[in-house]
Amino acid sequence: MLKEKTNVVGNPVGKADRMRDRLIDAAIESVYRNGFSDTTVAKISEIADVSTATVHHHFTHKEDLLEQAMSVLLEQMRHKVVNGCTQAEGPRGKLWAVIQAVLGEEQSNDRAANVWLAFWVAAEHFESLRRVRNIYTRRLYSNVRGYLRQILLEIGAPNPFERTEYGTLMIISVLHGSWLSFALKEEAAQDLERCRLMVWECLEMLLSRARENLVGDRGMVATSSRLLNGVSLEMLSADIDQAQNWHGTLNDDSRMFVPHFRNLNMEESTRTAGKIIDQGMTPVAHVAARNIADENELERIVAGFTGVGVHEFLLLGGGEATPAGKFENSMQLLQTGIFQHYNARKVGFAGHPEEHPAQPRDIMRQALLDKLRYASAHDMEAFIVTQFCFAVTPYFDFLDWLKSEKISVPVRLGIAGRVGAKKLFKYAAFCGIGRSVGFFRRQFGKTLGLVNFSPEGIIAELAGRVAVRQYDFPISLHFYPFGAVRETLAVISEAQINGVAEVA
Repeated sequence: MLKEKTNVVGNPVGKADRMRDRLIDAAIESVYRNGFSDTTVAKISEIADVSTATVHHHFTHKEDLLEQAMSVLLEQMRHKVVNGCTQAEGPRGKLWAVIQAVLGEEQSNDRAANVWLAFWVAAEHFESLRRVRNIYTRRLYSNVRGYLRQILLEIGAPNPFERTEYGTLMIISVLHGSWLSFALKEEAAQDLERCRLMVWECLEMLLSRARENLVGDRGMVATSSRLLNGVSLEMLSADIDQAQNWHGTLNDDSRMFVPHFRNLNMEESTRTAGKIIDQGMTPVAHVAARNIADENELERIVAGFTGVGVHEFLLLGGGEATPAGKFENSMQLLQTGIFQHYNARKVGFAGHPEEHPAQPRDIMRQALLDKLRYASAHDMEAFIVTQFCFAVTPYFDFLDWLKSEKISVPVRLGIAGRVGAKKLFKYAAFCGIGRSVGFFRRQFGKTLGLVNFSPEGIIAELAGRVAVRQYDFPISLHFYPFGAVRETLAVISEAQINGVAEVA
């Protein structure tokens, strides 16, 4: 019979380790039952069913035992991270494995959550525990930073290293905040999977604007709620059938814009405007100069709309290469006096944040200033609706210019809805979108026909920068759904739910 191997004190190999593990488990259980402060050697020995002398034999003091207990919990998490990352493919998959480990069932059930919270609080008062906590923090930071940097390098983001540091702090903040909300049983974070997806959504928002300049620190605490107050949508006649879906998403300040086509069917158009009014919303009628033959047709259009209660109009030049009659631009429509005669309370004009293919920027901007001044001189309220862009820089070039010109009328920034990327690219080319089309093409590349565009990242960054720059005129969002009304309404609803409270 072989003699059992023993260690230097005569105990079988592994027996001491098993006892230490037993005591560590008992210490964790005591912290769960009694809290950190009320955990004593006596209570640990009672749970482990050993004498206090046995506890002191293996651990010098209670803090030593609790430090080991915290280290064990961290080691368990480390193994889950390592195993998850080993099985995952690519930096995105590995980053998701990290999120799953931190927001895993093992770390977030009642017992684990209570113990983690107790250790985290105690670490502020005990150097040994703080040292263990710092090891965890460095590991998590290193993992998130490493995988995020790889993702940013893969997509060709500028300033990837600076953006990595910024993004890492954001992701870890959302990660820990989600875990804490779940641990405290807050209503908004009762589902772990939802918590994980919120962290992932944070990553997607970072990546969606990864090619733009970094936002200042104050911008990250801004909310999109102000931009979504009084939101407006560009509607087609077929879209009005979805009107029952508006309630609960759009408020009374929301606007429905009804496009104007050549050979306008006034009966259909006024019926559409009436449906919008019946649903408690405010319709805004487009009037395109190049689609109108003469003053008689213009008066018929304005009289028809005002007759059913429409008193807000968006005046456009129109995209037709050849005018239908004598009008070529929206200023000529204004100068007829027909809008004033029929008591049109508000008139809007198109803003072009990007270079327009048909007109130089200086001419477009001067024309806008002339129309705004005309409206003001004739006691008409004016507003601006811009084209949509795929990057935020053109919007702020335009807003800064308005500010420099001391313009104080409301501005609606055009945003493309949640729509197929290939379809949206065609609309962009048709509408004359300039600089940011290149950004759009680089973002989707050969996958253009396989993915959907979604504007959450642009909305978030617009909110941040608007809050930082503090413009003196109202700014809201104007959505171009391009037929995807239900999907676009979902974007608005999600942004309203997930917006962070605004900081003064």
